[in-house]
Amino acid sequence: MTNKKKKVLHVGCGPYSPEKLPQIFRGSEWEEVRLDIDEKVKPDIVSSMTDMPMVEQGSMDALFSSHNVEHLYRHQVQTALKEFHRVIADGGNLVVTLPDVQTTCAYVAEGMLDDTLYESPGGPIAPVDVLYGWTKSIANGNHYMAHKTGFTAKTLARHMLAAGFSNVVVRRVWLDLWATGTKLPEGHPNRKMQAQIINDKMVGPKGQRLPFWYERLLVLQSQADSRTDELDVPPKVWKPLGLKA
Repeated sequence: MTNKKKKVLHVGCGPYSPEKLPQIFRGSEWEEVRLDIDEKVKPDIVSSMTDMPMVEQGSMDALFSSHNVEHLYRHQVQTALKEFHRVIADGGNLVVTLPDVQTTCAYVAEGMLDDTLYESPGGPIAPVDVLYGWTKSIANGNHYMAHKTGFTAKTLARHMLAAGFSNVVVRRVWLDLWATGTKLPEGHPNRKMQAQIINDKMVGPKGQRLPFWYERLLVLQSQADSRTDELDVPPKVWKPLGLKA
């Protein structure tokens, strides 16, 4: 008797590479099901993330989405997340990562819109690429790469809660947000419709530091819920931004 493998739906998978999946999904107990809107990358399923009728309800043990949701228009975000929720089985998890607009805008506020933040395998990445999509790829005709909305840790947490995910945790890792959420039925003893935000690592991979005034924003980060947003409240201690010309 063989154990049935668990399935992880890799939304927006792009060209195949096993290293694209987080480590937790690379074990022999997992089977990757690749889904992408671009048939050129040869996915298992060709589909938009906002409508996946060929994926049965509750048929996936987990879903992974890396830098996809920001390519939707704002009004489509809930549609996509609720579709994610639909296809995940009870007790299954969503793992999503996408750009942290709040961190990126800290660099923009310092006048660094076009300055290189880091070197990717395809070339330099600047804040403008993080905000609006990779300029080089879009210029080459890949319009799927354009970003149409953005998220802070707070707003991502709210969207996930609104879509029905519970026990949400959002980690801020320099320019990225990494979020997890669980699908549990109403009344489940472990179902907590709340979110936790963790400032995990606020420096770049080569030790790049954030602007000094950015620390004041971190003071305003706390527990997220669907009712309040501390970022809407003026800080008690205001530091000059020190913006460059």
